[in-house]
Amino acid sequence: MGGGDRLGQQLFEVLRWAVEAKASCPQGHVLQKYTADAAAVNGVARCDACGRRGLPASAVCWACTECGYVKCSACHDRHAEMLPLAVADGARNVSEHGGWSSLHLACRLGLQNVTERLLDARADVECKDDVHGFTPMMVAATHGHAEICSILLQRKAEKGTRSKRGYTALDFAQLWQHSHLERLLQ
Repeated sequence: MGGGDRLGQQLFEVLRWAVEAKASCPQGHVLQKYTADAAAVNGVARCDACGRRGLPASAVCWACTECGYVKCSACHDRHAEMLPLAVADGARNVSEHGGWSSLHLACRLGLQNVTERLLDARADVECKDDVHGFTPMMVAATHGHAEICSILLQRKAEKGTRSKRGYTALDFAQLWQHSHLERLLQ
């Protein structure tokens, strides 16, 4: 196992931990990216992590559709990219047995710098997981990451690639109500 492979395995483990720790509410439900006005409860946008109230309507936040937990972007992103970025240089795109790769996880988390470094290290922009046939673009679209979708498109990701069930990244963006991605993914 070469240095890139070792770093790749470390990066994969760090990203997997980050998904588990940063991308869920305290009850363990998956958080989705929204604007504050879309995530507001009783018309009041507030962050349950830091207690900040009155988030601007256009502010990005992360919310749980099951329990109503809301986390502002600052709380969600705080230190989320620091550790993965520290091991991303020279790391290969490592996959687990189901085919999910470091690139899939970086796109899930919206980590721009890590995504770019993996692509610079020649990660396959069209890699699919073995179970569902999800590409990194589909994962980024599911989680509302326009900036990640743009990076992937610049690196020649295909908009029309289909999952095993025939869905495209646009289909996933629409399913999860990320209308801000529609123009980009059409």
